[in-house]
Amino acid sequence: MLFRPTALIGRTSEWEGLERFVERGPGFGIVYGQRRAGKSFLLDHLVAATGGWRYQAIGGTERTQLDD
Repeated sequence: MLFRPTALIGRTSEWEGLERFVERGPGFGIVYGQRRAGKSFLLDHLVAATGGWRYQAIGGTERTQLDD
């Protein structure tokens, strides 16, 4: 079980889903959904709890995307 950050209020089912993803071992995941729903917030906390990393694909110029 991962350390559940105190900044997470509610979001129990979402956090448990992320825990199950991590417990399966190394993998690639895609998270999508409505804007302003807290996806980045949850993933930032997941990365902090596991020492992992994430990449956020956003729109922009080709140069900006390559720089990221």
